[in-house]
Amino acid sequence: MRLKQTTTLANAGLPSYALAAYLREGGYERYLRKARGIYRQQVNHMRELLAHALPEGIALSKPQGGFVLWCELPPQIDAVQLSRSAQRSGISIAPGPLFSPRGEFSNFMRINCGYRIDAKIENAVMTLGKLAKDFLRRRG
Repeated sequence: MRLKQTTTLANAGLPSYALAAYLREGGYERYLRKARGIYRQQVNHMRELLAHALPEGIALSKPQGGFVLWCELPPQIDAVQLSRSAQRSGISIAPGPLFSPRGEFSNFMRINCGYRIDAKIENAVMTLGKLAKDFLRRRG
């Protein structure tokens, strides 16, 4: 509060009071409970979609919170190359080496489940699965 006072002389009172009431009356906690439930459902739905679409031998994380899944692909699949192929189809995944200072996890990808899963996302998962299977056939 002191930092706020030193950087701004005035503050809009009504929004501040409304926010304080929202927090005091448990509005934010209700929002968090609802958001957690939605994310949990979306993560579970995405896990099912990926398990059906991707090649056999994958491993999917079971996050205890949040909305990000980790997928371990078969060792022959380079997630960076898969990501490039997916981008050409309008699909964005995050390859594992992006999250390693030493470029490890070359056959891992991170999937964001924060978006509502609709037909477009389901089709994207099916396309991603086809790309991964094609990649595996070429390497196999």
